[in-house]
Parts: sequence; structure tokens; C-alpha cells
Amino acid sequence: MDNIYPNPVDDVVQISGNSGVESELLLTNLHGQVLVSTRFENSAQINVGDLPGGVYFIKITSKNESHVEKIIIAH
Repeated sequence: MDNIYPNPVDDVVQISGNSGVESELLLTNLHGQVLVSTRFENSAQINVGDLPGGVYFIKITSKNESHVEKIIIAH
């Protein structure tokens, strides 16, 4: 299971994943538009400082698993 923190976030979201397992990360808005798409193995950082405050979703997919977590950008 991946950890996504802090939440709510001001500038940078930290994601720590399963060690050695490649994952795909998608950051989307409430309309489903993909704002960030990246791959990572152990950890990732996403700078959200330029996005308007509000609710967003992070979807992480690795091997046969996928999960979505809601984040709040509060600035």
C-alpha cells in the first residue's frame, strides 16, 4: 500500500510506494482530467503549488493493483 502525505497539502505531495515495484501515478481533477502522469519505484514527489485549491485524486497502479486516494490542496 502506498502512503500519500501530507493531506491536506500546500505545495508538495509525497508518495512512498512498495520498494522495487514500478507504479504509475495519475493526478486528476474532479472532471477526470489528468494533470500529472508519472512512473516511480520507491517514492515520488508532486509539486501542486501551481494548482488551484480544491479536491483532486491520485490513482496509483502497480502490477495487478490499483487504488485512488482523494487529496485536498489547501492554499
